[in-house]
Amino acid sequence: MIITVYNTKGGVGKSPISALIAKEMDYKILTNDDSINEDFLSDIVEFQEKVNIKGRDNIVIDLGGWIDDNTIQILKSSDVVLVPFNSKPNAIKRTIGLISDLKDLGIDYNLIFTMYESVQEFDKTIEKFKLEDIEVDYKFPKTKLLDTLIEKNLKLFDIKRDKTLNNWYKNHLTIFKELIFDLKGL
Repeated sequence: MIITVYNTKGGVGKSPISALIAKEMDYKILTNDDSINEDFLSDIVEFQEKVNIKGRDNIVIDLGGWIDDNTIQILKSSDVVLVPFNSKPNAIKRTIGLISDLKDLGIDYNLIFTMYESVQEFDKTIEKFKLEDIEVDYKFPKTKLLDTLIEKNLKLFDIKRDKTLNNWYKNHLTIFKELIFDLKGL
């Protein structure tokens, strides 16, 4: 399976989401983004300035940058395209443009609203930017869970077994497990 995590806007959570998926599914990460923290992920990250997926499978593509012919080919070849975004105005603007491009290209995608402080923030964002027609598939709260998983080289199951970490992250575990469960079910 090829899973691409993409948005033309940086800072929306592409790399942490890519790392979570790769670790949980025992996949490698292929990226054109040299800002990904390779110190913690060096065993699963492969950097390519121009990503080439020929002959690749069981991979998460952490893709940044503008839509070009190579990006379009990767997106069309992907089994799943995940588009993370947050409540910042520029992220909303760029995501709306990306959604339009993906629809024009006939590419299916799943939206992930990331780094929100509260349900009210999500609702206000939807209302403020008039996004009622946009279906958000997953909502990931602002949390240190992804950083903890990456830094400690853990999987979600490891967090669940650790009583202290489980108490800190109990509510967030369910949200992230839903995405992994859905991906494994494909």
